[in-house]
Amino acid sequence: MSATTDDKANVNYDPKNQPGVSNLLQILSLLRNQPINETENEFKGMDRYGDFKKIVADEVATFLTNFQSRLSSVDDEAIIAKLEASEIAMNIQANKTLYTVQQAVGLRPKAGN
Repeated sequence: MSATTDDKANVNYDPKNQPGVSNLLQILSLLRNQPINETENEFKGMDRYGDFKKIVADEVATFLTNFQSRLSSVDDEAIIAKLEASEIAMNIQANKTLYTVQQAVGLRPKAGN
């Protein structure tokens, strides 16, 4: 709610002349997963920054609540297992590539030789 705005008292996406308001529009656009022009059109011309800031603050709060809820349900063991499986797969691919390069520069015999 204490985000810096300006004295224009008009919500518009104008990063040069209204960087604070434009930043709030960008945040809202990202949280809603919608193009900036759609977000701007919804609030364009709104002349009460306090009301607009409250809308953005509520969206941020909702996002953080949902994110924290999803984060708390993450299974650490499942993540570690996935990372280990990815490491194994990457090592297999990296070793194949390394072997091919070594063959190309003559450090390993080429297949069929």
